[in-house]
Amino acid sequence: MIKQTMNISNSFRAPSLVAPWRLVADALENERALDVKYREASTTLPPSGPVPNFKVMKQLSLEAQLGWLYPFVIALAPIAIIFAAPWQWLLLLIGAAGGKRRELPEQACRVFATTEGNRAIIDAALDNDPQIARLPRYQIRFDPRTFGSEIGWSGCASVMHAHLRWLFYALTRPVGVRRDLLLHGHDVLALLGLVRLAGQVGHIFVTDDHYQRWAHVLSHVATDFRIVQHGFLDEKLVLPHEGGIVKCLYLRDSLFLASFMRYYSIVEQQLFSPSANFVQTPFSNNALLLASSFPSIDEEIRLLSAVRASCNLAQIVVKFHPAHRYDTRREQLAALATMVYEGTGNPACRVFVSHGSFMEFDYRRHGVDTVSIARSGSIDAAAEEIRLLFDKTVSTQSGCELRV
Repeated sequence: MIKQTMNISNSFRAPSLVAPWRLVADALENERALDVKYREASTTLPPSGPVPNFKVMKQLSLEAQLGWLYPFVIALAPIAIIFAAPWQWLLLLIGAAGGKRRELPEQACRVFATTEGNRAIIDAALDNDPQIARLPRYQIRFDPRTFGSEIGWSGCASVMHAHLRWLFYALTRPVGVRRDLLLHGHDVLALLGLVRLAGQVGHIFVTDDHYQRWAHVLSHVATDFRIVQHGFLDEKLVLPHEGGIVKCLYLRDSLFLASFMRYYSIVEQQLFSPSANFVQTPFSNNALLLASSFPSIDEEIRLLSAVRASCNLAQIVVKFHPAHRYDTRREQLAALATMVYEGTGNPACRVFVSHGSFMEFDYRRHGVDTVSIARSGSIDAAAEEIRLLFDKTVSTQSGCELRV
């Protein structure tokens, strides 16, 4: 249900006239800035070395998996990305020559969900907007042949020229920055195709991306671009290039509006509350659900070890983050669980635990007790909160101590 609609700005600027290659370069420089910030905040990443500023948390997992091969793989990856360009151009042209173009209505929503699970959040926001709830929705397909069929021959020529221009720009950066940008540019052709597509069709473009490359380029080129909030924002984040225009921002709470306005020009905002899909498991009635996130896995292992060291007040269900790549510590965490939940939707539970997951909003809204490791301040404090919550409902087992 829409709780509030408020106009933030009545000035609606024209789409950006920045060259497509430059716009995409800005977006990828923002992405690099994100990874540099995460690297600086990490206690396990050295300030320099073979690990690039490219999806740094996933790189830790990949480095652990590849071992001594990792430096060679990461050194060859940028070269492979350069030499893959002609093959991508060929696929683009094949799409233009023989691909069957989708015949879409003049009014439609083009949707890009960063994860499969977030598509439901996008649908919930759009369903609650009476102006566009009935418009058909189409998932954006990020492959060269699809873009080739959609943008035609002239569009393909424009995209290939922009791709060449971006490669020249990336290759002329300083050595460290060059490697990072080339790695971030693994999908440059798709981004350029998206820029061309958004500029030539009058559709509504919607994503749950907050300030990564897809949202950045669409905010500058789409005449009607919308963002659906799916999680927390980094309040201290400063990016080198500003975002563009968001026609409508779908917020979970108005307290997040100022954070988005630091980066975008917001025309309108609406509040929405998605319906939560809670799935019953054999342990739901007395389950502790841990929503795992790879960057906090060491703390999660310590916390579940503390719970296991008690008198088993709860059955433990772990849900791993679908977009994170884990290393061998995944098995350590899974071994502490009664059940690893791998289905869609959110498992029902007695107590929801995370380091600081936005999923907490959904559970709290439905009366489920929640514990945040970050908000608790320490593993000991989080463990004590869990003990008190289960003592409250399982009085016969109260008094058991959680040991960290």
